[in-house]
Amino acid sequence: MKYINFLIKSLFFCVIFQNVAADSFQTHESIVTAIDNVLINELTEEGREITVKVGKLDPRLRLKECTVPLTVTLPSSSSKIGNVVVKVSCKGKPSWSIYVQNQVEQFGSIMVAKRNLPRGEIIAQDDIELQRVSLGSVRGGYITKMENIVGWVVKKNISMGKTVHPNSIRRQLWVKKGDIVVIIAKNESFEVKMSGIAKSSGAKGDTVKIVNQSSKKVVEGVVIGPGVVQVPM
Repeated sequence: MKYINFLIKSLFFCVIFQNVAADSFQTHESIVTAIDNVLINELTEEGREITVKVGKLDPRLRLKECTVPLTVTLPSSSSKIGNVVVKVSCKGKPSWSIYVQNQVEQFGSIMVAKRNLPRGEIIAQDDIELQRVSLGSVRGGYITKMENIVGWVVKKNISMGKTVHPNSIRRQLWVKKGDIVVIIAKNESFEVKMSGIAKSSGAKGDTVKIVNQSSKKVVEGVVIGPGVVQVPM
């Protein structure tokens, strides 16, 4: 009889032990790995690199082990640099979700001045260079391609080694209000040139108004060169 009681108690404790063992929890390492992978895959852009520091999880956090791969999403309002908050969810059984704050630093090459550039200076290729920086530390925007600003005019003084911000430069005006310009009207068969007076200013590609000096009519054309405007036939 004692032997039977011993067997019953042994079986009882064995069942209890198996239930406890079966009640496993999601490891913190698996959550950190899932966040790290998603942030690197989604936030890395061409020509740039990022470093990710996943936020610390509370050691007391005990979440039931997910039966499917974890889902990591970036809320639309979340920043993509600096403090980046993600939502980690288990969409299996049992379902749960948590929010984790992480630190993301993004590096890229941007245009800086190789020398002091005073207001009114026309930017040449030798005036600027690419420099690799942490983009999160740049304020006021930046420019990544040299060809986008060569020939532009400095609007605000730029010191040597400083970032060339979009609001510190402007396109060079090829036509200024009051200038005498060449008006070109052409198609595949012929081309006509005449003179006119600009009624507005514009850079390359801008549409400006011109007074045809012969007909005195006001026409609109596209600036295609210094002092040259093309009008449709």
